[in-house]
Amino acid sequence: MFKLKHYLTTSCISFTLLILIFSILDIINVFPPITAYSVFQIFFMTSCITVLMYFTDKIPVKNNLMMIAIHLSDILFVVLTVGLLMNMFVLSKTNLLAICIIILLVYFGVYSVVMIKNHVDANYINKKIHSRKQQTGKGDTEHE
Repeated sequence: MFKLKHYLTTSCISFTLLILIFSILDIINVFPPITAYSVFQIFFMTSCITVLMYFTDKIPVKNNLMMIAIHLSDILFVVLTVGLLMNMFVLSKTNLLAICIIILLVYFGVYSVVMIKNHVDANYINKKIHSRKQQTGKGDTEHE
């Protein structure tokens, strides 16, 4: 259940960040206006990325940098494949550079939000454990 929640959370965060980035780029006239159709395309793309990451996360990798590289490869593969198949963009050096920058911004944005969430969750759990130890009289004096 935790894994499903993790993937749904990261998918929602990445979708939200992408929509915000596209909206900002629309406002400053860098990208074309966002349409309802493009929102669904972006949702489909983030969902595909989440599914691919689910499978590649099963690869036994211990090194965090290697896992980040695998995730970024997953994202680039899906963005290029889905983006080209759905005519979301024309492949050019400029577009590829923009795509890579957006991928990095969203990936590390999601990574940061998940790290903060995990830290908050750990603090909450530790407070609950500490509170229960105090209620049962097994506080820090137990080891004395």
